[in-house]
Amino acid sequence: MTYYRNYQDGGKVEPGFIKRWFADKYKASSDQIGGLASQIATIESDNMNVPQMEGGPGRGYFQFETKKGSGAFQTALQRAKNIYKASGKRIPQWISDAKKSDDATTLNREQQEELLLANFAENPRAKKEMIMGALESGDAKDLWLQAHWAGKKEQYEEKSKYWDKKFQGMADGGEVIEQNTDTVPAMLTPGEFVIRKDAADQIGPEKLNMLNNIDRLSNTALLENAKSPMG
Repeated sequence: MTYYRNYQDGGKVEPGFIKRWFADKYKASSDQIGGLASQIATIESDNMNVPQMEGGPGRGYFQFETKKGSGAFQTALQRAKNIYKASGKRIPQWISDAKKSDDATTLNREQQEELLLANFAENPRAKKEMIMGALESGDAKDLWLQAHWAGKKEQYEEKSKYWDKKFQGMADGGEVIEQNTDTVPAMLTPGEFVIRKDAADQIGPEKLNMLNNIDRLSNTALLENAKSPMG
């Protein structure tokens, strides 16, 4: 998955400066960074740019808290600003505007992802080994627990179980039910492939499931499936 993608047409959005900086710092691929951001957005907001339920202080895809909460949004903005300054880059106007609004929902997805990465890179709780481990394994749970959610230690087990339950069943693939637009967050392993909806409709779920399980089928089953054309 490239940083931020138009899944229906397969188009790509050029990553911002901090994403390129982060990729270089941690020797990470675009797939790894995109997967990390997607997981955090899914666990925090079901991948939606919304305020926290019941009037909580969290805001945006990653639920950065306003000054009424932990003030994590302001911290993330300052950390992004620090990276721009240290790199000799001009600080974008959206960072200054966001500091005034104190609301992550005023930013687009690309900008919020920049803040997420800056926050990890500058967070003393997020050791380099932890960040690289999350990127290399494709599992951001520990990074989320210790450097984003960062709640009380006695609640770690409960939150860890919440993560596991949230992502249970996503690893084996299969058909996505309902919805006709890009509303389902995708967390992909490098080397996996996304098929457009129109193509999936033409191929049909039976053939797609066969392809998804081709490594598990017997030679006889493969031969029988090969006799009928796709579509």
